[in-house]
Amino acid sequence: MLHFPIGLTGGMGSGKSTVAQTLKSRGFAIIDADKITCQTYQIPGVLAQLMAEFGQDICQFDDDVPQINRPLLAQRAFCSDNKRQRLNDIMHPAMKETAVALLKDASERAILDAPLLFEAGWDALVHTTIAVLCPIETRIARVQQRDGLIRQQIMSRVHAQIQNYERRADILIYNTSDRQHLIRQIDNIFMGHV
Repeated sequence: MLHFPIGLTGGMGSGKSTVAQTLKSRGFAIIDADKITCQTYQIPGVLAQLMAEFGQDICQFDDDVPQINRPLLAQRAFCSDNKRQRLNDIMHPAMKETAVALLKDASERAILDAPLLFEAGWDALVHTTIAVLCPIETRIARVQQRDGLIRQQIMSRVHAQIQNYERRADILIYNTSDRQHLIRQIDNIFMGHV
């Protein structure tokens, strides 16, 4: 029996977004951590801290609206564990505040889609956690094709995410075959909630 809200996570290139899109198409309320990230960049205090830490050039202003250069910020944040931790220290408190508010206002069938669900401690905000697993070489190939990153860039980001989903998540989805296999697993897990 599933208990909502649910936290959905998975490593970069695992297929987590495909799972979230499938659930959204079936009427579940998806709270997207990537959208929360974009909203958080707009908070003046957060923006000021990011620019002070990672350089003024990570932000351009378009009609006075700040636009973060996400690839440049990622390049600078993922160059060391200390820089990555500093990024998390700046972003996570404001993001968590937004996530809590969105979960409070969401329907009873809410799913928090968060790549860093466990790393950020957001698993404490949900009742059930689901992780999407996929072989690392498949993930690397997907991200290279999707984002045009080189292997070294991908691996630095992969290492920033936890790798022990099997021990942390309540439910595992194995994205090791084709899309239909993935959909069948989703249907089995969410049977009775669609």
